[in-house]
Amino acid sequence: MNPATLSIALRPRTLLETCDLAFAFMRRSLSVYLTASFVALLLPGVCFYGIGESLHVGWPRIWLVVAAWSVLVQGMFTLLGGELLFASDVSLRRIALRLARSLLGYLMVLLVSLARTSVLAVTVVLAPKAFAASALIPEVVLLEGLRGRSALRRGERLGATLSRKMVGFGLLAVFGTCAAAVLAEALCWAVFDFLLQLGSPVGRLLEDGGSLYAVLGTLAAVPPLTTLRLLAYADGRARQDGWDIQVRFQSIRARDEVPL
Repeated sequence: MNPATLSIALRPRTLLETCDLAFAFMRRSLSVYLTASFVALLLPGVCFYGIGESLHVGWPRIWLVVAAWSVLVQGMFTLLGGELLFASDVSLRRIALRLARSLLGYLMVLLVSLARTSVLAVTVVLAPKAFAASALIPEVVLLEGLRGRSALRRGERLGATLSRKMVGFGLLAVFGTCAAAVLAEALCWAVFDFLLQLGSPVGRLLEDGGSLYAVLGTLAAVPPLTTLRLLAYADGRARQDGWDIQVRFQSIRARDEVPL
């Protein structure tokens, strides 16, 4: 990774500033994000709901599958955002192949990190530190290519650098995902049931425990939250690895090499 080719300005940002940047970052490549969301989120979400309803497995199991898919598919949006950080030309096919090649190592480190976080969370006091240490594991594995203990140690160092920001991100991720599900349910119910008088054939969140609208809203929260975490990772690299200093030195060198 060459920090000189970053498509964002390197400077320390608060969590709210990073949120604003995340939406601006996605809006700049909106068509790519919409295409990826349609393939990786919308179609699987409809399939999860349809299979769950046809097999009568119940909403707890459907939500478990949706949660597992959200964790898995965030890797695709991590790679997508990573490519957009350093280049304007991206290929979803290339991103899918990169994810497939890294999938086994990615899942193994995620599972180990999740188990460690779950154990430390029992103490309550160590829960924020544990979450901060594991929050940036997708970026460490997929963008830096680290595996095993190296990835876990790298995640711990970055988490220590951004501990307060990562705890804030964790709270935002929980409440943001819940809000996305409720908002999608309310908007779709208002359009299809109240406005078009088509009823609610795909379930109601509060009455049935879930609905297709809520599932799609939950999955729709994955791209912005993943992008927010990616930009926080870039902030951590700037603070810990001196990316901003590297960029300044490279710009000075380039300016000095310009012939008079």
